Amino acid sequence: MGWLTSKGINILYSPDLNPIENLYGILARRVYKNGIQYNTVQDLKAVLLQELVSISVEKLQKLVASMPNRMFKIIQNNGGETSY
Repeated sequence: MGWLTSKGINILYSPDLNPIENLYGILARRVYKNGIQYNTVQDLKAVLLQELVSISVEKLQKLVASMPNRMFKIIQNNGGETSY
């Protein structure tokens, strides 16, 4: 990335434009609901997988379908953060 910045190209971090960030949030809320803590990595992995496969295709499609609106909001905010 040093080469890009040396050429005047800014590297932007835009989590608002990445629906996977929302998926991570959904998973985290489900996995750690009610303050649950896990004793082993294996326990955590098992619950993560269980929760991941329980997310509906419709939910995932909605995350992807939200992209045009996300981009519009970022443009409105001159590249700033949005509510996503």
